[in-house]
Parts: sequence; C-alpha cells; structure tokens
Amino acid sequence: MDPLKMLAGAGGGNDADFAQQLQQAFGEGGFDPFSLFAGETRFHSLFITPLSAALRAAITELHEHDSGPLLAVIEQFTRDGLNTAEARARVKDMFAATQGSFVLVLADDQGLSATQQLYFGGFDDAYCEHIVAMFRQDFPDRDRIRAALISLRRDHDRGTSWPELFASADGTDDARTYWSRLAAAVARGQEEGIVPTAERLGELPHWTGAAMNELERAHGLELDGEELDALARTHAIGGEVAAACERSGQLVSAYEMEDEELARLVDLLTTVAVANGDPAAAVRFFREHAEDLDEVLGGCYELALPRFRALAAAMAPRDELLAGAEQLRNADRKAFRHALNREPLWRVTIADPGELLDTHDAAELIDRSATFVAKRLENGTIPCYRSDDDELRIPRQALENWQAVMERYELLD
Repeated sequence: MDPLKMLAGAGGGNDADFAQQLQQAFGEGGFDPFSLFAGETRFHSLFITPLSAALRAAITELHEHDSGPLLAVIEQFTRDGLNTAEARARVKDMFAATQGSFVLVLADDQGLSATQQLYFGGFDDAYCEHIVAMFRQDFPDRDRIRAALISLRRDHDRGTSWPELFASADGTDDARTYWSRLAAAVARGQEEGIVPTAERLGELPHWTGAAMNELERAHGLELDGEELDALARTHAIGGEVAAACERSGQLVSAYEMEDEELARLVDLLTTVAVANGDPAAAVRFFREHAEDLDEVLGGCYELALPRFRALAAAMAPRDELLAGAEQLRNADRKAFRHALNREPLWRVTIADPGELLDTHDAAELIDRSATFVAKRLENGTIPCYRSDDDELRIPRQALENWQAVMERYELLD
C-alpha cells in the first residue's frame, strides 16, 4: 500500500479513524516497523513538525491549479479503485487538513531511523494506543512510547509549538539539549552505520537542522564547536549543501578542529555537494576558508583530494584545476598518479556544463581512439556528465581541462 493511502478520509479530524487506518496500513504492505527490530532497537523520541515549504507549495499548486507533484497521490487513489473526481476531492480534503508531520525516531546499533506521517492536529487516547500497538507486545519500549505520546499531547494542549514540541525516551525537556543530541546522533550514524542513511532517516536530518537553526534565531543562541560540527554534518546528510558549507565555514573559522575530524568533514561536504549537483558551493568553501583549512590540513592528501574532486565536478577554471592538481601531487606523488588514472574524480555535476561531446568527437578532440575514450568513460576516469536523457556525455571544456592536467604530468601513456 502507498503510505499516503492510509490518510484517505482522515481529513475530517477523526483521530481514532485516522489511527485505525494508520494501524491497518502498517500491516498491508506499507512501512513495516518490525523490519527495524533486528538487534537492539529502542525508542528514541518523537516530535511534530510544521509543513515543509515544499509540501506547502505542492498543496497550493494542487488546490489552485490542479497540478504539481501531488497529482501522483490522486493517480494512486484511482489505481486503488476511486474514480478521478472522487480521488481528487479526497486528496484535496486530506492535504487541506494537514497541519504538519508526526515523526517517530528509533535507534539501534546502526544509528537512528525515522518514520514520518502527516499530522492532522491533536491526538486522543485511541490514537496514542494505536501508535503503541504498531509495536509487538514484547518490544521493551512500548510503555516509553506511550508515556512520550501523553507528554507530547500535554505540551501540545498547553500551546507548545515547534521546535519545542517533542518528547524523548530519556526525559529531556530542554529543546537545545534534545536537538543538539539528535544532530550528534545523526552525524554519528552517518560515520558508523552500515545501512544506507537516506533510507533510514527520511527527512530527519532536515528537521533536526531546521530546529537548531530556529532555536538559534529565536533565542539568540551561540552554538559551540560540537554543535556546529553536528549541525554542519546533519545539513550535509540531508543534502542541504549551502547550509552545510555555511555551518562548516563558521566552524573552521571559530574553532581549531582535530585533523581527522576536519578531514572527515571536508570529505563529506565534497561528496554531498558533488552528488547533489552543487560542487560550486564546495569550491567556494575551499576558497573562502583556505587559510583555516591549511592551518590544520595544509599539505595533506585528505584535504587536497576532496578539493580537487570539487574543482573537477564544478568545471573550475583551468588554472585553478592545475593548481589543485599540483597540491594533490605534492601531498602524495604515488597516490596522485593512481587517483587521476584510476579513481572516478572527473564526474561533472553542475547544471550547465556547456557543449557535450559523444565518444567519437571526444576522441578526435584529444587525438585518441574511441576505444580509449569509451574505456575511460566506463571507468569514470575522464570527464563525464549524465544528461537529462540519462546518457553519459563528455563536456568539451572539462575534457580540455582534463587533457591539460594529464599532459602536464605525463599521465596519458
């Protein structure tokens, strides 16, 4: 079952009916909470968030223009048997009643995991009991979950709002302490966990970062080094590249980090920036904070490599790319030759890479065989760009820059 189907008909505000649909959906092929119970799974916390900006925009687009991403929900309802008019009315009512998200956080030996549902405002005893009933009888934290729900409802009824509206297993009632610890746990799980982070966390990194930012703004907090580090990593894990770079910049400017910690941070920043199509943000971070970074990692391969990856992905000017290659070579000559010939450092991910070439045109440009280019393209050791039609092409400018680097260091033969 589509996770949103559980919400059909829930817009009327009947929390008991909504809870019943939620409970039924959990046993009909949707999210399986029992899949999380391997190992030492335990209850961590729960909280209520406002609607995200993206969801608010999608709801407006649906109501005002009958368009946008939520049309997919209407299509799902029609596939499940409703006619189009009924499905459209049901979905519009459902999202009109939505007030936010209810997030349940669990923890195990791989880190955190979260499940998130739309929230329609308030919850009675029946709703709370149905949430608890999602967990098998021998799950050790059922009573803690029940107590947390009661605590959350009490705070909600008193007028408490985001980001103070939470309840945790350890009884923490200070918002700064709760969200700071949660950010640290998100960051720690990214480093230590073996299960893909995005699949386990959902929007948890986003809401954790947003809560800390809101507390800082509303209360004039001055975040310490540990908090900034956790916040930067949390933004990065959530794919929020600009925010991650901004917080990382504040961190390296104000605090002297251990070399290993800083190396992990810049590697994470670069990986996320490249993967999310914003390597230019990482390049700006390296430029603006070069002095601070060099003070800790100057001359180290662990700084030169991610900086070069960002430059290549952003199609930085040739002079800057050559300077980055020189820094990489000076850091470790042996690893340098291996990296440029063996590792996939050359993937371009900016939005507009300019002219794109096919294999034969690229081969002609660099005076090599098409087989030479095709093999390197397959291995990711020549500039490449995945176009909108899901084809791997070669950006001309990136290829010329690549050739300049490879020829300078005699790495083509």
